[in-house]
Amino acid sequence: MSALHHRAIEADGIVEGYVTGRLDAETHARFEEHFLDCPQCIAAVEEAEELAAGLRQVARDGMHDASSRAPVRRPSLPLLLAAGLAGVALVLATLLANRQITILEDDLAAARAPQANTPIIRLAVLRSDDGEAVQRIRLGAQPEWWLVTVPAPRAVEGARRALSILRDDGEIIWQTEDAVVDARGELSVSVHSSWLPPGSYRLRAAPLAPPRGLDEGEPIVIRLLIEAPPH
Repeated sequence: MSALHHRAIEADGIVEGYVTGRLDAETHARFEEHFLDCPQCIAAVEEAEELAAGLRQVARDGMHDASSRAPVRRPSLPLLLAAGLAGVALVLATLLANRQITILEDDLAAARAPQANTPIIRLAVLRSDDGEAVQRIRLGAQPEWWLVTVPAPRAVEGARRALSILRDDGEIIWQTEDAVVDARGELSVSVHSSWLPPGSYRLRAAPLAPPRGLDEGEPIVIRLLIEAPPH
């Protein structure tokens, strides 16, 4: 199952479809897998849910105001049926929204729960024949969090780096600007294995601020070969 990216999420209206329950099962699962660790998408879902709740409240208030102003008369059978169907639809929409919120809260709690025996993947600048640094990583049988460390040669402790993982065609899969060089001269970040289906990627680490020296100004690029889990 391929990962979703923000361009596709925005272009296809996936957030709105998720909140209103209009996504197919595969897209629903792919989006939940993506946004559980994406602050931008979490905020978008919360905003869409608040908007949907506001629209439902406006509809309820409008129906109440209209009924209080209308002259007393016996409603026709079609109107009664229409009102009944609207009420059922509103109740179903409310139940669906509450169910989605419950599922979301459970998924968030599971995703943020501590993971025992988190694999540590230490990337090294190893040169292949074509001059690229190459690292092979085999996926586990189940999706899991990795603690990935990246070398930052000669960078001072506390220096910030922008880290990004890209496909070979240049599409950004994941990125952060909060990586900080530690006392060992390494950058450490958490990456979920579900973000990287089997294939070829490039991890890039580059300074955010003007370099303090020549070595700090050169970005590090490491080629990642993600292999399918063993059968």
